[in-house]
Amino acid sequence: MQRSFFLLVLTLAVAACDSDEDFIGAPPGNSSPTTELTARPPVLHGSSSRVAFSWWGRDFDGQIVGYEWKLTDNGADGIVDAGDLLAQPWRFTTARDSVFRVSADMDSFPDDNESPDEAPRFWQTHTFFVRAVDDRGARDPTPAEVSFTAVTIAPSVELELQEGELSNRCVVSTGSLSFSWKVEDQDAELGDAFETRYLLRQARRGDGECFTASEFDLDPPVNGQSLGWSKWEHYDRLTGGGARRLHGS
Repeated sequence: MQRSFFLLVLTLAVAACDSDEDFIGAPPGNSSPTTELTARPPVLHGSSSRVAFSWWGRDFDGQIVGYEWKLTDNGADGIVDAGDLLAQPWRFTTARDSVFRVSADMDSFPDDNESPDEAPRFWQTHTFFVRAVDDRGARDPTPAEVSFTAVTIAPSVELELQEGELSNRCVVSTGSLSFSWKVEDQDAELGDAFETRYLLRQARRGDGECFTASEFDLDPPVNGQSLGWSKWEHYDRLTGGGARRLHGS
């Protein structure tokens, strides 16, 4: 009688512990990965329009399968905000480094001295974000980021007429005109390519009379605003621009 009672108690005790949750507890959740920028352009001083980044991620309970990044243009105030972030989508990559070419098309760089002898510099502030993604789809909730200012010296263009001489006077010319141009850029790297375009404007009014200088300057040929510009064409600084020949009517 006593032996049977002992076996019954033992069987109940084993059944009560036959649960993984009671024995080891609930499985732990997935931890988010972390991200670090290991190489970036200077923050306090202006960088070039060509910038290099390197990054690295760590995941304590899994593996890193890739990274998501975005590069913002921060507007005239130079400060990244929600609008700047929403304007750019996250892009996925498995690489851990890359070189980007960014814009620098705002004039009047704040640190420049107002001197006619200095070449004008253009600038734009950007912010680079990157976040690691692990094998369970978790993303770093605090992406690594850095803001920097891209600065470039404005290029200069010299027009070279192939026939005749360049004149500021309103004179009658032949029915066709051949010309070419030469581009100089003080801070361009060897082998950099440019794009150029041209605009041919009438110097006479509909009645045949020449525009005065003040009349001609009322509609300055501003890039991106004036109509009649040609398409952007490749310009190689090593070989120069090609000649153009325009035929008048």
